[in-house]
Amino acid sequence: MAPGSCLVISHGTLETGPDDPRARLSTEVYSKASAPLALRPLNEVRSLFDGFELVEPGLVWISQWRPSPSEGVSEVTETLRGGVGLRP
Repeated sequence: MAPGSCLVISHGTLETGPDDPRARLSTEVYSKASAPLALRPLNEVRSLFDGFELVEPGLVWISQWRPSPSEGVSEVTETLRGGVGLRP
């Protein structure tokens, strides 16, 4: 990618055990889709940004990615992380 380009990633993470009901449900739903689901540990998702500078607020739960002031930040643990990386 050219310098100044942005990489945007939203990715399912497996930060609990594989027996987590949300992980099982997500896997079940995607088993019927044309694209497979790959839940990855957080450190593996973070490594996808190697060579990029993470834009604030970083790699966070998607509800924490610049929420509107009226919504606030959810304290509920999710399964989907999101981030933006800038290529220096």
